[in-house]
Amino acid sequence: MTYRIAKPGDIIVEAQKAYPGSFHEKVASSPLMDEFYRKAIRMSGIAELIERSDRTVTVVDVCGGRGRVGEILKEMTKKEFSYVVVDISMRELGKDRWKDRIIGDATHIPLANATADAVFFLNMPVPTSMVERRVARMKPGSTQEVEERWEIAENLRKAGDALYNLNILEGIRVLKPGGSLLVGAKYTGQTRKDKEKWAENLPLTVDRVERAELDSRVIPLWRNYGVDINESVFSITSFTKTHGEIGKLVGEMQGELERRLDTLSETKTFERILEEMKKEMEAKSRDLDELQ
Repeated sequence: MTYRIAKPGDIIVEAQKAYPGSFHEKVASSPLMDEFYRKAIRMSGIAELIERSDRTVTVVDVCGGRGRVGEILKEMTKKEFSYVVVDISMRELGKDRWKDRIIGDATHIPLANATADAVFFLNMPVPTSMVERRVARMKPGSTQEVEERWEIAENLRKAGDALYNLNILEGIRVLKPGGSLLVGAKYTGQTRKDKEKWAENLPLTVDRVERAELDSRVIPLWRNYGVDINESVFSITSFTKTHGEIGKLVGEMQGELERRLDTLSETKTFERILEEMKKEMEAKSRDLDELQ
């Protein structure tokens, strides 16, 4: 079953379109990344839960694309489970019918509260990051443009932080108390202490923080995708959901995101940047279609 929840014209959706291509085709489909996914699954303990449970276990994979987590999990257990994968791109989701596919942003998952046994956030993109990189490469011609670039970059960073937190809070909402939340991305020096500080106001406890050292050949995969990485080391953190309310935090993050996006939408330079990036992506897409 497929659900469509993206909002056309939403600034986040438009920013997401600036990503350089198919993550599935350029990165996730490579077996070189599989150890990263396997390690996250092992840390979650979800395969063991599926094996011993007399009910259907629900796994949610946020920004999961084609659903590599689910494919590997199917190899690890012969019992059936419910697999829900969320992605903003229909192309990334593919057409496999064994999974529930949700087309849309990760802040609106159409599941009831506390229904998932595990939620995965692996290599979750922040839609504003590609725009932020574009702004960083701008060459301002005046002091005013320097100040404007700084303001745009700051609002993009704050909007990105708020959106990231809203995604995680939505994952917490659909997760059962005692369920596992897995967050993984490229390693940037994160420590257990950093993760505990980040989670101190959330109904989460940190279980494990581990590094996944992958084959160095993943580096050109990511660079070809458009994200520059220098080391093939990734970090994975497993959390357990405790009891607690997140409504106030959601409201605060939504307010922060809306304020930042409203400010950006009133900036003509920002509108021009988005339009330029959109045209570039459309041109690349046309070139690919002609090659095929």
